[in-house]
Formats: sequence, C-alpha cells, structure tokens
Amino acid sequence: MATARAPGKLMILGEHAVVYGRKCIVTAVDAGVQASVTDSESCFIDAPDMGFSGQVDLSQESFPKQVAFAAQAAKNFMQAFSVARPFRITTRSPDTPEKKVGLGSSASVTAATIAALASHFKVPLDEAKLYTLAFKTVLEVQKVGSGFDAAAASYGGTIMYKIGSPEPISPLAEQLVVAYTGQPASTPEIVRHVAEHVKNDQKFYNSLFDEIEKLVLMARTAIGRQDWRQLGVLMNHNQELLRKMKSPSTEFGVSSERIERLVSAALDAGAYGAKLSGAGVGDCIIALCPEALEANVKKSLQAAGGQIINARPNAAGACAV
Repeated sequence: MATARAPGKLMILGEHAVVYGRKCIVTAVDAGVQASVTDSESCFIDAPDMGFSGQVDLSQESFPKQVAFAAQAAKNFMQAFSVARPFRITTRSPDTPEKKVGLGSSASVTAATIAALASHFKVPLDEAKLYTLAFKTVLEVQKVGSGFDAAAASYGGTIMYKIGSPEPISPLAEQLVVAYTGQPASTPEIVRHVAEHVKNDQKFYNSLFDEIEKLVLMARTAIGRQDWRQLGVLMNHNQELLRKMKSPSTEFGVSSERIERLVSAALDAGAYGAKLSGAGVGDCIIALCPEALEANVKKSLQAAGGQIINARPNAAGACAV
C-alpha cells in the first residue's frame, strides 16, 4: 500500500483577480487530505468522509459527484503514465472539519490521489508534474478555476501564483486565525457569476484586478520583511476591493453580511488585517494578528458567530507518507 497527504489552502490576497491572469498569494495549510492506493481486482474508490464506497469505471466521461476529483485524477494518471493495472483508492480527511469550509479540499484530494498513485506504481513525479496533472484534473471537473489551489497542494509553503507559474516565497507568520462563517459557498458558481459581470463591464473589472495585483506585489515585499502590520493593511484594502465586485446574492460584493461581521470582530479585537479567503459569499475569513492577541481575536470571532478552524500556514506539499 502507498499513502500520500496533500495540504489545503488559504488565499491571502488576490482571489478572483487571479482568474484573469493577475498574481495572488496563497499558503498551504496543514488541514488536508490523505489518499491510499492498494492493488485490486477492479478500480474501486472508498471515500467514507464523502459517503461513497464502490467500483468506478474510469473509462467514463463523468463520475459520481462525491468522488469526481479522485476518479478524474486516477483516470488522468492512468492515461499520462500508461497504467493499466486496477487499484483501490481510499481517501480520508483526518485534519479537516466535517463540512467543506473553503480550504481547497478538492485540489487536496486530487493531489493526494496522484501522489499516492505515483508512489504505488513507482512513477517519478516532481512538484511541477504533480501540479500540472492536478490543475488539469480540477479544471476538467470544475470547468472553471485558476489552479492556485492545485499549486498550494502540490508545492506547499507560501506561493505567489499566476496561472501556470507558481513561485515559492518567504513563509507567512504563524499568527493566522481562520474562522468559518457557517455558510458554505460554491466556488465555481461564484466565479461564473463574477465572469458575467466582467463581460459586461471589462474596463471597471480590469482596473479593479490591476489594483488587487498591486496589493499582492506589495504584500510579497511585506512578507519578505516580516512586516505583518503592513500585510494587515494590504489585506484590509483587498477586502475593500472585493466588496466592489458583483455577486449572486449580497450587497457586499463577493463578501457577505456574515463575512463582514467576522472581519469587524477580528479587527476590533486587534487583528492587523482580516478578509475573506477564497471565492467569498461564505466559507472562511482569515485574520492576521500578533501572537499576544491571538486568543482575544479567536474569542471575538466566536462571539460573532465564527467557528475557529485549526489550519496552520506554510504546510508541506503533497508527498508520500
């Protein structure tokens, strides 16, 4: 049996703009997914966390929703490396919450599955090849996306990312507090909705995305200098720009009333900066704060209705264990 783990992700700055060719900063987090591969008489996927266990025909064009990413990853791996022998894949999420909360579990299970298959079949697979295959897989299943989550799962650490070009940068501070809003969000749906508005007002959105990328570049410098106050200021500015985007059902852009309540709670408790992380509308917010105030920030977020998620940044990329 071969087993591999892949991390989740948190977007620090640059969501949505990255879909349109701008740079973002993403960090891998230690809340991830584990995949194991064993020999089998037929291709079988066991995903207890997703409520699925059964045989899967990898020659099909689509797969059961619960295991679509693992199955597509397996199919792509078989095609890329001419593997014909059947196998059994078992996926588990030992570190992640029961519900999806926006930590990139789709890309994580994809990268973990590919890494476990590579280990089982003794196929050499560096970070670049893993990322390329993982990004291809996620895009085929979701139909939209920029691949930053696949890059985080594959490379690990903290990354400046532009589509097709992951670049590891200095690690992020440990004092990153993560809180779940209690509202799940569909990344593909929100990305598609924003795309409709981009089509109708390209000048406005291009200007907005350019401004976001400027914040990303400044944030890279701040991280390199370990200037966390400055990084917090840039995160707050990024949140302001995200409020200007149109979204499916909120007056707060791709933010929301719940997100804004948690952001305000974190800032009131002394966080340097706080913003949504990911597509928005729901899922998680992140708050950057000094270690001395971490407990206060968590308490304030909980009082505002947030669920604290234990997810530390700068986690290692997908690898066999």
